[in-house]
Amino acid sequence: MSSAAGKTPAPGQAVYSASKFAVNGYFHSLRSELCRKGIKVTVVCPGPVETPNPRTGSTERRVSSERCAELIIAAVSHGIKEVWISYQPVLAVMYLMQYMPSVGYWLMDKIGENRVEVGAQKGNTYSINLLFDKKKES
Repeated sequence: MSSAAGKTPAPGQAVYSASKFAVNGYFHSLRSELCRKGIKVTVVCPGPVETPNPRTGSTERRVSSERCAELIIAAVSHGIKEVWISYQPVLAVMYLMQYMPSVGYWLMDKIGENRVEVGAQKGNTYSINLLFDKKKES
């Protein structure tokens, strides 16, 4: 189990992102080492998931834990090597980082400071408003 933060830098969560990037590298390498033995590995990278104790005042859209589990089971049973589970805008940012990293890094640099500030205020750290410096509406 990894995270969207293992595919996309998460401003304000450098240590968490580093640990998830490491998880991705470890398990992708392990999969390659064990594939001839018939052992399959699926790396799961969920974005925000609903938990029993949601953050107070947060408006971000989260995948339900039940739906996340269903998608993980489907991915593992089909032998998918990596699966991303999230809603927008997290999923769009993951695709940008994968296929257009220069644009993705520009975007992360643009929202980085705002995301850290909004996170400290327990606001929506996944809001598109972070791109437009609208911290109070986030």
